[in-house]
Amino acid sequence: MSSATGYKFKSEPFLRHAAEGEARGRAEGEARGRAEGTARAILVVLAARGLAVSEEAHERIMACRDIGTLSGWLVSATMCESTDGYFGSPSSLRRPDASRT
Repeated sequence: MSSATGYKFKSEPFLRHAAEGEARGRAEGEARGRAEGTARAILVVLAARGLAVSEEAHERIMACRDIGTLSGWLVSATMCESTDGYFGSPSSLRRPDASRT
């Protein structure tokens, strides 16, 4: 690894910390990518089902970075009748009436 001046850092502690920082940054980027992908999947499912998504709900979904929460919302997106109350617990969402399909 070298600096902007061309000096090459060779000390073991520096190289170890640099590698740890790089690995941590990579892991954080991957987690952010998974969260963003899941958030986009939620919006795609809701749109495919013809459910309107308010700007507030859209922003909340896209801002969330907790993969557990997003996974729950994704499951809920496949079952909810509307996005009203969408952010409640999955058990509070009504399943579509099978007789209407």
